[in-house]
Amino acid sequence: MSSVLKHQKVTEEVFLEYLQSIEGKAEWLDGEIYDMAGGSGRHASITANMIGELRSAVQNKGYRAFSSDLLIRIPADRSLCLPDASVICGAPAYEPPKDNIATNPTLIVEVLSDDTESYCRGGKFKKYRTIPTLQEYVLVDQHKYEVEVWFRHPSGHWQIQIFNDLTQSVSLQSIGVHIPMAEIYRDVVFESAEK
Repeated sequence: MSSVLKHQKVTEEVFLEYLQSIEGKAEWLDGEIYDMAGGSGRHASITANMIGELRSAVQNKGYRAFSSDLLIRIPADRSLCLPDASVICGAPAYEPPKDNIATNPTLIVEVLSDDTESYCRGGKFKKYRTIPTLQEYVLVDQHKYEVEVWFRHPSGHWQIQIFNDLTQSVSLQSIGVHIPMAEIYRDVVFESAEK
């Protein structure tokens, strides 16, 4: 998703009120509001495919898949993010009084956009790594067939595995499932120069 910096520090309460007043989406990072602009058709297709596959894969396994409507709390700095998809093991730990902020994701998925790719790989991943329950971080490219899966090893170190062939299945160790690359990229068309 594209983001536009608001350039002013606000409280969490102001952000939550703002979020309720807009039709789109926004994140609250380091005290600043980032409006999330609409993504491309490919972004939307990949996100929908990923959520559908995650939901089907974790059904009856004690996990729940969520769309980007669920805010995720970053404990290190109290930021609030809206990943494209997330999975929670067991019951979601919500912050009262509402059930729209979760603190215990097991897996987070971000579909990369041109203007947020470097942040998703760097600063945002650094924030996500402070979530104690997070075991896996998935980055899905929207310009080529490529999925990066970062898995937290029991030692605490993060390992990467890259999938870039439509005949492969993406292995998600934290939830014990494999998702075919062909399903993640179902109905997604790339221009020949982008492949």
